[in-house]
Amino acid sequence: MRPIVILLLICISIPTYATNYFTIGLGFSGVFYKSHDFDQFARSYNQYNRDILVKPLESFDNAFGLRWEVGFRSIDKLNFGLNTGYLTFVDNNTAGFSGGVRRDIKFNQTSFFIETELGYHFNQYLVNGVVTFLFNRNSSIDSDYSGDQADRDEQSISGTYKTLSSYAVDLGISFGILKLPFLIIAKISYPLYTGGSEIFFRDQQPEKVQNEIDGFPKDYMAYVGKETYPAVRANIDGFKFLVSLNYMISLKSYNTNNGR
Repeated sequence: MRPIVILLLICISIPTYATNYFTIGLGFSGVFYKSHDFDQFARSYNQYNRDILVKPLESFDNAFGLRWEVGFRSIDKLNFGLNTGYLTFVDNNTAGFSGGVRRDIKFNQTSFFIETELGYHFNQYLVNGVVTFLFNRNSSIDSDYSGDQADRDEQSISGTYKTLSSYAVDLGISFGILKLPFLIIAKISYPLYTGGSEIFFRDQQPEKVQNEIDGFPKDYMAYVGKETYPAVRANIDGFKFLVSLNYMISLKSYNTNNGR
């Protein structure tokens, strides 16, 4: 609720020398992750199970999801936009064993965001620079083993591992096509900063916490070897793209040529 209030206050304070709109949008988004921790887990898991794997486990390289947003946009020769909303990403990976047994791992990431756009408007096209602040970034790993029997180490990494909240800042560029009352936007961005390097994926099951195996292992070989092992960190991020459709509700119109 607070981001929406801030958004409305900013909109009220902006001088209205252009055509102003309230916007509601829905988009399809994707991210190409770079996570050395996930890469190392997949490699070590495949190495440990190399003699019984039918399908090796892949790392989390990309994920896709939806983005909901509301915002304010002021359009003249200069174009300004301010949006806030909610973003989700989901990816699924599977390791296959003989007899149809599987290790399924689902990665889920959600976050709220506030985003500003500033650029040029010409004819029906918009080109903007974009800064996105993502907050309350929460990630989880759901790990499940489908077999009836497994060694204790294989069973013990089944569960739901979650992170505490973190934040990130992205820089990017957007391209728009304006066909009132709709605006089609395509955006690409890359993280300038990603928090979470000191936050880890953890399963809060009491038995795991007591035995100090509540962290999702970065190194599976160390995990099964009963060594002190590093857990996967929450600073998972990467190049993003978005295609969205916005419905625009006109607020006020001022003619820049008559001085009003």
